[in-house]
Amino acid sequence: PSLRSMLRFVVGAALLGYLFYEHEVRLVAVLGHVWALPFWAILGAVTLDLAGQTLSAYRWSEVARLGGQELTFRQAWPLYFSGMFFNICLPTSIGGDVVRTVGLGRRIQSRSSALAAVFMDRNIGMAALLTLGTLCALVWSSASIEATFFGVQYLSPLWPFFLFLCAGYVAANGMLWSPSFFRLLERNAESIGAVTPI
Repeated sequence: PSLRSMLRFVVGAALLGYLFYEHEVRLVAVLGHVWALPFWAILGAVTLDLAGQTLSAYRWSEVARLGGQELTFRQAWPLYFSGMFFNICLPTSIGGDVVRTVGLGRRIQSRSSALAAVFMDRNIGMAALLTLGTLCALVWSSASIEATFFGVQYLSPLWPFFLFLCAGYVAANGMLWSPSFFRLLERNAESIGAVTPI
């Protein structure tokens, strides 16, 4: 095995050890729960997960291609799954995005384009989640959310919360694609760069 493969194995084993011992997760108990599940349920879950991740990898490759980068699905698939591995194993959910950005940046020789492709992939995924969540909240209008602020308990229907998130998402993307917003950023960057320390 290559040094890179051995390094990945060591890192994965260390992360699993951290999960089992630091968070008091007993391996015997985990395996007991797994063995108690029907085989068809495990197979179905693994199949659905692999299918979903494969579709996401295809979406990411198409997003990169729309940005002018020549990234085939065969090239994007291992990069995407490597990123998902780090998303699952690392304490943060953005570790895989860093891996994908670095891997794609090395392949296309442009880190900025790679970062833009990863960002837009996340942006499209967020739009899909908000749309699905809003539709489900509207269909099951009796669903509610409960929260406590400053010792006061509030109970509210779920659909206004999703509509608020959708409005924020649309506003953020509208600002992101606004030329005036980028001109404002350029002016601020120029003004900051023009300031010299005394």
